[in-house]
Amino acid sequence: MNLDDSGNHMNTGVQYRIFRNIPKLRYRNRIHEYLDLSDGRRLFSYDAAETLAIFHTGYASSVFTGKNKEERNIYMIKKELEENPKNYMMWSYLGDSLLSDKQFEEAEEAYRRATENPSAVVEIDRKNLSFAYWLKTKYIRNFDNEEEFMAVYQKAKDCGCNTPDVDYWAGRWFGRQGDDRKTKLHFEQALRMFEEYKGNDPLDISGQLSFIYNWLFFSCVKENLASEIIRYGVLALRVEPYQPSILKEILLLLKGEPGEEKTATATFGFLSKLYDLSSFKNKAFLIKISERVPFPALEEKIYHLLSDEEREFVAEAGDIF
Repeated sequence: MNLDDSGNHMNTGVQYRIFRNIPKLRYRNRIHEYLDLSDGRRLFSYDAAETLAIFHTGYASSVFTGKNKEERNIYMIKKELEENPKNYMMWSYLGDSLLSDKQFEEAEEAYRRATENPSAVVEIDRKNLSFAYWLKTKYIRNFDNEEEFMAVYQKAKDCGCNTPDVDYWAGRWFGRQGDDRKTKLHFEQALRMFEEYKGNDPLDISGQLSFIYNWLFFSCVKENLASEIIRYGVLALRVEPYQPSILKEILLLLKGEPGEEKTATATFGFLSKLYDLSSFKNKAFLIKISERVPFPALEEKIYHLLSDEEREFVAEAGDIF
């Protein structure tokens, strides 16, 4: 799990980090090394991503800047490409380094070279990254030509790219253009692909789920799509549970159900699955948002869960969220 300078999650990928000490197991390449057995035997690996996470700060901008990593990497990769200009993997790696070094136009050209031969034998993970980062670079550059942007997107699909990041960056691009319909189309497609994804390449979408859920939630609020409001609201609150604006919209919707305004029975049951109601912080949060709605029946149900000491604190706290 790659972390930025603030310790926040940037993206997630799967890499070989723990392996046996086998004499013939060696790293290959001067840069962007990969593990290989020198006797030609096949490597067998175990994907432990669900049981083991390693927090990695090596891609944080301060680390690269402090160690001049990208300057060194760009020099070494260009040397490799002088010897073999049709090494499409290295063109892709060059794009990564140029992108990280904020040389965006040069990065685009490198990704174009990396993907210019659809029949070239390139690992699917590296192909995925080449196209996803190419679209990402166009987004960063504020590139506004839809025809050219979608030509890259379509080429990615035609080449068999299955990374959700291609649709994620398409969604971000259309969001900047103000096209809500296409933004929603690509974000939802990206989420479907993310759920099924089995690749090992780092995914930008993994660090942006809260942003996507929130965007889709408020898009559905504007369109008054009740079931989707609940769906994306729940997903958003599972990532970040203390979002007053999202919870308030959900409570307004649930309050309108038959009988709920007086009893709040179903709403209370709904919230008990989303929040740990033994936590004072959660109870205080729900009470305060219930006050804002207002939803007195729900507020009363949660208030009864408070101890005397907690009730005293809530009464004196005022608007704490």
